[in-house]
Amino acid sequence: MYGEIDEDLRHEYSLGYSPDRTEAGGGYHRIRLTAKEKGLIVQTREGYYGA
Repeated sequence: MYGEIDEDLRHEYSLGYSPDRTEAGGGYHRIRLTAKEKGLIVQTREGYYGA
């Protein structure tokens, strides 16, 4: 069981993003994330609301 979890986590990545101050602001911001390598599955939310 723990071996399966360990194997799953080896294939997950976490990305962070900090927008430029000029682009920061309220409203909704769309996110588009793609992978160069074909056949990979990318999961992300559609966007976020800026403060």
